[in-house]
Amino acid sequence: GIRRARRAGELPTSFALKANAANSGGKISIEGKADPLGEKINFEFSGSMGSTPIGTFSSFYAGQLPFPVTAGSIAVSSRGKAKNDILSSSHRATIFGLRVGGRDGPLINRYVLSQAGPIAIDASVGGNLASGELSVSAALSKGLAKELVKLAAAGVAGKAAGMAIERIKTHAPSPVKAIPSSPVKRGIENLMKRR
Repeated sequence: GIRRARRAGELPTSFALKANAANSGGKISIEGKADPLGEKINFEFSGSMGSTPIGTFSSFYAGQLPFPVTAGSIAVSSRGKAKNDILSSSHRATIFGLRVGGRDGPLINRYVLSQAGPIAIDASVGGNLASGELSVSAALSKGLAKELVKLAAAGVAGKAAGMAIERIKTHAPSPVKAIPSSPVKRGIENLMKRR
């Protein structure tokens, strides 16, 4: 048969790749189009990695986080393109069952991670592929640390509020009588009913 002519700017070669992530059971799938014979780097892609033990990637985040990661798995979906050597891409990493060690590990695991669902991290990665000025792992690691700090702050604040309410209930069995304002009184009554 006769093949249609390629339009200007259209990438000529399709590709598809399926692989295992470091013999961990995680499946990687990437597909897209590229111009492998062009003077500059040009491609577009979409891909995913199924749930994979997070320890498989410890060399990427070691030293980037304020605590050691002891358990969890990660799944990633990505989409991007390079035009004339310049990469732009977006990535979503979802981390399940994350557990950490170190001095603060037990506190973080107990009050934050055990009650939080999966942690989703969105990252954009861009840069010049010809010069190599980009880093995917640093963007994901910083996003992970930021998300954990945010969750830890919320979890510790929530636990502190819960402890304060328990203390009020223990030391002042009927604090409602001492509060004259009816909206505040109703709020405390409702709070005590929920406990």
